[in-house]
Amino acid sequence: MSPTRAQDELPREFPLVGRKDELQRLFRIFGAGPTLRLLVGEGGVGKSRLADTLSREAARRDWRVLTARAYPVEQGVPYAVMAEALVPFLGGLEPATLTVLTRGREGDLRRLFPALDGEATKDATGPDSEELKTRLYWTLSTALEGLAQRQPTLLVVDDVHWSDPSSLSLLHFLVRHIESDAFRVVATCTAEHRTRNSHLIEVERSLESLRLLERTQLSPLGLGEIEELLTGVFDVSGAAVKDFADRLFGWTRGNAYFVEQTLRSLVDEGRLFRSNGTWLGWEARDLALPSTVRDAVTHRFGSLSRQAQDAAQHMAALGRPVRLEVLQEILGLEASELAGV
Repeated sequence: MSPTRAQDELPREFPLVGRKDELQRLFRIFGAGPTLRLLVGEGGVGKSRLADTLSREAARRDWRVLTARAYPVEQGVPYAVMAEALVPFLGGLEPATLTVLTRGREGDLRRLFPALDGEATKDATGPDSEELKTRLYWTLSTALEGLAQRQPTLLVVDDVHWSDPSSLSLLHFLVRHIESDAFRVVATCTAEHRTRNSHLIEVERSLESLRLLERTQLSPLGLGEIEELLTGVFDVSGAAVKDFADRLFGWTRGNAYFVEQTLRSLVDEGRLFRSNGTWLGWEARDLALPSTVRDAVTHRFGSLSRQAQDAAQHMAALGRPVRLEVLQEILGLEASELAGV
C-alpha cells in the first residue's frame, strides 16, 4: 500500500480528546468575563487546535473571526501581528463605513497600518510620538467596538509569544478599552518561549491585575485519552491496543502532535494496516521519530541555552527520568544554576 493510499485510510483531522473541561471553559468567552483568554502549554500540546475549534464555534454563532499568527522573524516589524489580523478586513470595508466607524478619522488607521493604502507593512515605522500613538489607538478601538456592535467579533492570535512589542502594546490597549461582551480575544502561547518575551509578560501581568485575562494551562494527553484516540480513529479495542497505547504514551509523553504524527508515520510505513476492515499491527514496538517530529524537536532544541541543551542530551542518553541532584552532579552545576536552565 502506497503512503498516499495509506493516509486515505485515516481521517484528515483526528478526534479532539481529553479537552472537554478546557473547551467548556473556553466557550464561556461568548458570555461575560475576561476579554482575553490565553492558552498556554508546551509545543504540540494542542493549543492551536483548541483555538481553531473555538473559531469554528464562533463562526457557527455568526461571530466575525479575525485571525493572525506571530512569527519570530517579524518581531522587529511594527504592528506586524495586528496588521495581519485587521488590514485584510478593514481594507475590505466601504470608505463610507470606515468614516462612520472612525468618526471621520479613517486617516488614523492608514497611519497605523500603511498597508491599508497599499504600502508594504514592513516599511512602516509606526507612530513617532506617544501622543499620536494614543490617538491612533483610540481611533482603532472606537472602530472595532463599532464593528462588534454590528457583529460580535473574535480576534485569534496564534503564537503570541513571537509578537512584536508594538502589537502587544496595541493588544493591551484594545483589551483594556473595548468594553463590550461582543469583542473577545483568544491567544495561544508556547510555554518554553513565553518567559523570553518580556513585553508579553508585562501585558499578562497588567491585564490579570485588571481581571481582563484568563489563562488556561494545557497538559499533555493521559494514557486513557490516548486509548480513546485510538478507539476513535481506528475503531479498535482489546489488550493488544491497550499495550500499544501504553508504549505510545511512553514514547510521546502524551504530546498530541507527536502522537498523531507517530500514528500517521506507522500507517505510511505499513506497520499499522487495515485487513478485512480491521486495523492490525498493534504489536509494533520499535517506534521512531517521524521527520515531522524530528524537525519540530530540532527547532525547539536549537532555541535552548547551551546549558539546557547539555542537560537535555544527558537526560536523553540516560533514557529515563533523572533526579535533580544526579543531574546536578553530572553537569557540575549548583542547584541555583540548574534551576535557571
